[in-house]
Amino acid sequence: MTVYVTGDIHGGVDMQKLRDWELGDSLTSDDYLIVAGDFGFPWDFSAEECADIAWLESRPYTVLFVDGNHERFDH
Repeated sequence: MTVYVTGDIHGGVDMQKLRDWELGDSLTSDDYLIVAGDFGFPWDFSAEECADIAWLESRPYTVLFVDGNHERFDH
């Protein structure tokens, strides 16, 4: 098991950081990615956002997040 921590994904704004993350393709279902603040999903339920969420769900590792100040708490 490996745990990685990042932050400031801001929804789709910085998703490319995760898509380009070289280690991400080597992680397994035993691994975790923690987004420590400003995860930003869900925001507007646009087609692009839904595609980003689907991509995250397709990852073999578990994605966890901690609320930040750039969240849409009413969703």
